[in-house]
Amino acid sequence: MSWEAEHWARQQRTGDPVTKAVLVGIANWMNPRGDECFVSVRRIADEVEVSTRTVQRHILRLEEIGLLERIERQREDGGQGWSAFRFPTYKPVKVSHVDPPVILSRPRDNLSYPPDDVSYPPDDLTQGGRQPCHGEGDTAVTPESEERNKVKAPLPPKGGGDGKAEHERAKRDRGERISETWEPPAIADLPSAVRAKARQWPDGAYHAEAEAFRDYWLGEGRAGARKMDWNRAWYNRINEATARVLRDAKAGVRFEPPPVSSGNGIRPTLDTSGECDSARAIRAQIAKAVPKAEFAIWFEPTRLDVNGTTLTVTAPSDMMSSYHRSNFDIPIRRALAAVLGKGADLRWRVERPAQ
Repeated sequence: MSWEAEHWARQQRTGDPVTKAVLVGIANWMNPRGDECFVSVRRIADEVEVSTRTVQRHILRLEEIGLLERIERQREDGGQGWSAFRFPTYKPVKVSHVDPPVILSRPRDNLSYPPDDVSYPPDDLTQGGRQPCHGEGDTAVTPESEERNKVKAPLPPKGGGDGKAEHERAKRDRGERISETWEPPAIADLPSAVRAKARQWPDGAYHAEAEAFRDYWLGEGRAGARKMDWNRAWYNRINEATARVLRDAKAGVRFEPPPVSSGNGIRPTLDTSGECDSARAIRAQIAKAVPKAEFAIWFEPTRLDVNGTTLTVTAPSDMMSSYHRSNFDIPIRRALAAVLGKGADLRWRVERPAQ
């Protein structure tokens, strides 16, 4: 590569900006003499951001105006090899060489040494009975001042041990491990860019991936198992896993929703015996729109509270409430409108059942 050839190419007039760009692109790979350049048309096309056919057309134009010459080359087997390029009108920059100055045995510049007619002071300032003197504003050095000016060594870190170990320990203590009860936020509560990706996932994939995410980090023992914000780590997991999830779904992989259970293996359930008539009517409408197996898993443990024209879907866990909002928002709203009217309000709530 030669900056001289590239500078020369930028000074030429071709009458077309693309032709000029192709010339500069070739010059970028030219040797300093301007007589040999091996570069493919595809590479020039990538650099100029045009098609290879366009590059070939402008190479012909450069040959016509005399700024470029193409040299055909043959391979050893007789086939057509890569073409080389040269600039027939380019003249390499001449660099003049000047003999280095004679280095004297002793520099004689007046900034470092005094002129010849000035004698050097004796090395021993006390020679001839003279005592060392201090300039104006100088302070004599005494044993007491030397003691005060000594640099004190830094104190060892508190708690013993070296500073590096303390620093590494502090780095490990940043953040916290994922909780056994961590649940992913509802898809509707995700940041816009992440939410758009999560909504492309098939049914069940969101919570299946979240369960795998939680189980992986619960079993991880390295320093990276501590995070400042586990929800943000989950956002990154969504960005990384979207292509794989969609590819698996296309291949026929089915994502089953995770089992809803507490830590002791018993599914948390709320008491629904006190629901009012409107709540029971909404429950019946939802049962018609949702498959029987899914209704049993996600709505039998859930209580529906109606207050005027407001329906509150009360779930026994964060994960179940998140799953309601992500997967059953439409059937719930349709059932709500059918019973309480289109102006009714829908709210979500989590209530831990008594153990």
